[in-house]
Amino acid sequence: MVLWLCIRLAANFVTGPLPGPPFPYVSVGAAIWVVALTALRFAGMPVGEAARLTGISDQLDQKPPSLSGGELRRAEVALALVREPGCLLADDPFRGIAPVDTDAIGAAIRHLASRGAAVVCTGHEVPTLLAIADRVIWCAHGTTYHLGTAAEARGDWRFEREYLGES
Repeated sequence: MVLWLCIRLAANFVTGPLPGPPFPYVSVGAAIWVVALTALRFAGMPVGEAARLTGISDQLDQKPPSLSGGELRRAEVALALVREPGCLLADDPFRGIAPVDTDAIGAAIRHLASRGAAVVCTGHEVPTLLAIADRVIWCAHGTTYHLGTAAEARGDWRFEREYLGES
């Protein structure tokens, strides 16, 4: 059970088809149920629990186009939770969302990792990413640096100078 943080590493946020057709025409709850049922894996997280954990219980009857960007991102994470993947690749999961959404998504990602999933997050929201990371891998200039824990990463002079912009 390790949550890996990879900065500047190309990955896809594997969540499901919420933004695309036909899902704009059905409620968020119906879309999550469809994904849960088509997963052919009935041992996954119940839809209600995924909605509660991501804070979208009140939005289950709404259509995706009516959600804010952060609510939509939380719904996407709920889709991942109901599938209970063994591995989740999340590319910039915290980009452009409000702090309340960041907290809910961070908690959901940590929850998934605590259940044994390997989670890879990429992004530029370094304080947020470091707060949820078990291990940090930094990719820069064609080289990959295994920096260790978040505390160890903060103490690495190259990472501090080149990525965090501190001297």
